[in-house]
Amino acid sequence: MIALGTRDPREVGSSLTTPGGFAWWYCDLVDAAGDGLVLHWSFGLPFLPGARARPEPRERPALSVAVYRGGRTSYYALCELPPATVRWRDGSPSFDFGVAHLGLTFGAGEARLHAVLDLPVVGARERLRGSLDVVGARLRLTRNGGVATATAAEGAHTWTPIGAGLAGRASLRCGGEAVELRGRAYLDANASARPLDALGIRAWQWGRLSLGARELVYYLVAPDEPGAAVVRYLFEVGPDGRARLEPEPLVGRFGPRRNLFGLGWHEELRLGRAEGRDVRVRVRHVVDDGPFYQRYLVEGTCDATGERGRGMAEHVVPARVDRPWQRPLVAMRRQGPAGRDSAWLPLFDGPARGRLGRLVRHWLGPRRASEVRP
Repeated sequence: MIALGTRDPREVGSSLTTPGGFAWWYCDLVDAAGDGLVLHWSFGLPFLPGARARPEPRERPALSVAVYRGGRTSYYALCELPPATVRWRDGSPSFDFGVAHLGLTFGAGEARLHAVLDLPVVGARERLRGSLDVVGARLRLTRNGGVATATAAEGAHTWTPIGAGLAGRASLRCGGEAVELRGRAYLDANASARPLDALGIRAWQWGRLSLGARELVYYLVAPDEPGAAVVRYLFEVGPDGRARLEPEPLVGRFGPRRNLFGLGWHEELRLGRAEGRDVRVRVRHVVDDGPFYQRYLVEGTCDATGERGRGMAEHVVPARVDRPWQRPLVAMRRQGPAGRDSAWLPLFDGPARGRLGRLVRHWLGPRRASEVRP
């Protein structure tokens, strides 16, 4: 189902060329107030409409940016890009995605991400412009005893944590609105040469939480096969990047809920560790709520130390991804390649403020106004 990656996360090999495969890189930044940002760039992102048709990943590059302030989405963009506008070769530290230039570099035990963004806003002349910088100790995983995990099959989903508790800084501007964020950041990579819905995963929950000087990261994967072992990764990351993997974490789920699409989720997780230092992770805000995917702003408390912190979490149910009835809804949130956009895209794309006005301009205009550079 899933395995911890040990290779350079910039090397994805056959995941880039195998139909139905995928590769994505993820970064989030959360400040002391709980406001945050998520950036990810990808090939063959399995959450795009039409993913079950098994496209070749390198033919479907995409990039997404989301900003959260006061528990709400203040900016969102998901851009599917023409392959000809993307320049990257396997293993290269430099990603040129046309609307963004990203550098992912390592050296002397350090990981660094530098991203420069220049994204169009549908129905507007202004663009989102700015930068994101993340730097800190590269994560080094120390195994401590046995790990509840499944054997990684050929082409299985590989999850490679790169850094947690990194120093992050974002500076963005769109029209008259500016965003400045400083806080703790997290960085990882995911890749598979097999389609998401063929990995035997019934559901997964991932999250990361800042607690004092350390970071708590978890990944809980439930299998499709009855009786198969549940994968539970839980580790603490110190300021030096050393991550201690918990051998047999205990997991409790509380506050069951179900969203409008029938997707079940829980308001709280309790993560138990060998030394009894349990951590409660609670959902503060559901900031992305769909039929197969949810993203949360979370807060947590360590029972032993009383430390409290903020972070980010996600929930995915692969069998629900890319069902035919969903595709028009997902397309409403995606900037398509060559301007092939939903008529309703401005209700979801760009800054939250001014969306109705941009919707009208989108209906009246022949193409994205922001594609016309001064």
